[in-house]
Amino acid sequence: MNRKLLVVTLTIALAAALIGGTTMAWFTDSSSSNPVEFTAGTVLIEAGSSSITSQYFDPADGVFVYGVAGGTGDLYEVDIQNQTENKIYANTNSYSGFYPNALAFDDANDRLYFAANRNKLWYYDFSANQLVDAGAFTHTGNSDVYAATFGGGYYWYVPNGTGNLYQVSLDSNGLIESSTFTEMTTSSLSFGDVEIDYANGIIYGSTTSFYFTYDTGTGEFTRHGSAGKGMQLAWGHDGNLYGHNTNAREWFSVEPAGGAKTFLFTGERSYNDLATGSKSYWNPGDCSWAKFNVKNVGTKNSYVRVELSGYWTEYDDAAGKWVPWAINPAEFPDSYQGDVVTFQLSNGMGNWEQAGGYYYYNKVLAPNETAELGLEICLLGPETCNAYQGKRFVMTGTFDAIQTTHGARQEVWGWSPGN
Repeated sequence: MNRKLLVVTLTIALAAALIGGTTMAWFTDSSSSNPVEFTAGTVLIEAGSSSITSQYFDPADGVFVYGVAGGTGDLYEVDIQNQTENKIYANTNSYSGFYPNALAFDDANDRLYFAANRNKLWYYDFSANQLVDAGAFTHTGNSDVYAATFGGGYYWYVPNGTGNLYQVSLDSNGLIESSTFTEMTTSSLSFGDVEIDYANGIIYGSTTSFYFTYDTGTGEFTRHGSAGKGMQLAWGHDGNLYGHNTNAREWFSVEPAGGAKTFLFTGERSYNDLATGSKSYWNPGDCSWAKFNVKNVGTKNSYVRVELSGYWTEYDDAAGKWVPWAINPAEFPDSYQGDVVTFQLSNGMGNWEQAGGYYYYNKVLAPNETAELGLEICLLGPETCNAYQGKRFVMTGTFDAIQTTHGARQEVWGWSPGN
């Protein structure tokens, strides 16, 4: 059976408790003529994964695309197969109109591009966990940029209200280097979205009026009727094309050649645009990223921490499931016997610190507040031998919460922020 090199599944085991013991003795009563009731506060956390799952998935586990929410600019990863929507970046910038838009993913460099307005291109850098100004578009006039895709190392887009396809070259830092354009049609196209099949040189497009294809090799532009109009488009790693209706939050499978669509489900959010998700394999020496959200759903201010661990599994064809696996030193006597997977805090995680095998959130987490934990996960290069091909690494995280008062963190955890 031909399987991808490596898949990582992120699993959270949640631990939460009300701290008792001597701390409860600090509650008091009163000698009043009226009854006095005291309610003990609760310390609870809820660990929700907003993990960048597509960096690690097995094609049987999910079908992933990226989406950008209008107005906020927050970036999401949508698993169409399991109908889940996970935020991967909370954008702090402000936008107007139908921006951000024109989303496109460079999977070779882990850069998720988007138009911030009709003039500016930005990208989210997964490794640095930050936004980067990629430069100014070169098209003239006041055309908005709503339709874009990525293929062959190029960012492709069509200015709204034109029939021109722009091919944008990028430098090693992912910034705009130069642009050229081809007139696909003399018609004024309103989008919608475009998606490219770079191997075959075909552009698939959904305008507000009709669905079309454009052959970049022959220059043939073909309208295919109104059935596939008004969608945001993205390829899934199952080889299928998917569409999203922004206003109705509806998701469809799309027949690429003609645009016929089949309804799948109604989602939680509206996305201004989509982009094809990340690669589904992990090579030795690669690093990827994962994120978790942990929310205080109790009534008391809390400190939280997480303990990370992991183990390897292999697929048992007879059992039809993944089972525990460990490298056999007798079979691979010259192989590295230590851990070949490492994880550490990713950039921008200054509110977390590592101590004694735990990652601690060094700020107070108030009720209903959420903290994001970002991790860089790496597969060692020379140490990872062929025995690991087709195996899956499962990373688990156990989250704990503790009250912030009376030095409970020091007494129970032996930890204080910054110490």
